[in-house]
Amino acid sequence: MAKWEESLKLYREAGDRSSEAVTLNNIGLVYSDLGEKQKSLEYFSQSLFITLGRTRQCRFPTDEIL
Repeated sequence: MAKWEESLKLYREAGDRSSEAVTLNNIGLVYSDLGEKQKSLEYFSQSLFITLGRTRQCRFPTDEIL
């Protein structure tokens, strides 16, 4: 778990939001496997927030599609 936390810190410092989201999700999986469901949900929620934010930023303007 320490390596995941270290990676998370480095991704945040580098501003790598995609890798940050993946790492948050992976930490959530570990906590889920350990039976710590509330803690896993916290990490999954953070990952989802970042992922949804990136999805909204990647949308194409309607004018360009038409």
